[in-house]
Amino acid sequence: MGYIDDIASIYPLGVEDIISISRRYVPHSYRYHPWDYPGMNHGTACLSNEEQLCCYMAAYGDMHRGKLNRIMADFPIRMIDSDVEIIDWGCGQGIATVSLVAALRDANLDGKIKKVTLIEPSATALSRAKLNVSRCVPGNVFIEDLNQYLPSGRSTNDTINSLHIEEPICIHLFSNILDISAINLKELAELVGSSGYRHYFLCVGPANSGNRRIEQFCRYFNTKEEDIFSDYRSSQHA
Repeated sequence: MGYIDDIASIYPLGVEDIISISRRYVPHSYRYHPWDYPGMNHGTACLSNEEQLCCYMAAYGDMHRGKLNRIMADFPIRMIDSDVEIIDWGCGQGIATVSLVAALRDANLDGKIKKVTLIEPSATALSRAKLNVSRCVPGNVFIEDLNQYLPSGRSTNDTINSLHIEEPICIHLFSNILDISAINLKELAELVGSSGYRHYFLCVGPANSGNRRIEQFCRYFNTKEEDIFSDYRSSQHA
């Protein structure tokens, strides 16, 4: 038995399940300090193996869950009146998508989800994200996984440079990704803005100087005050 088998036995999967199962597979020598596992770089590294993924979730999963729960509580779910697709940018292990799907399910709206796109430069994390998401969405949802980087100012073969949105509503998830200085926010905004349709943006990040980049990203869309459904800062989930 391993992480894959344990996850495959649960439906619908929740973020709390991902965290608790990850903790089972943290190596014994790191059980009480998973953040010290080699190659983690305080949770900022592009993870490359299964043990790193489990250690990351054991170390930082509760913090991410707190942020996601806060923004999901503010999300205007009553506005979801048509079919939906989700794009999870720099998705990591997919817990932002799992959190959103749970919120939609609680509102009896998970049947409106038609497509999920997962974008992540770590092939190992992307594979786990696809597994996690497959265990929370209805069986007819198409999951597209893109092993690519976000725009960084120079286009390469492994950088995403186009979007194909098919549904009337697109929900974009940016969880602990916009604060990364290597990401070119202007290029990213242009990529998103070229796609039409109705867009919702759920952006969460660490409570440090980098989180001003979320505000900078929003300015590229000429966002009005009435367009902002949540604007919350707390050191509790830094």
